Amino acid sequence: MLAAAIVDGAAAAAAAEAAIRAVAECVFAAAAWRAPELPVVALGPRLRTPTAEVSVQPLDAGPSGGA
Repeated sequence: MLAAAIVDGAAAAAAAEAAIRAVAECVFAAAAWRAPELPVVALGPRLRTPTAEVSVQPLDAGPSGGA
């Protein structure tokens, strides 16, 4: 999901958030459906524009900028 969003032209932060939302969408669906596995194929197109509500916080790079 992350790579696909970047290839589609999304900024890295937006791509990461979309990927996190897609993973959350899979986990929530698996729980709701009592699925033994993540239903990635069943969710298909929903993963292109996931709607799962998540809280995404950037990691602090610290004073050196993470380098």
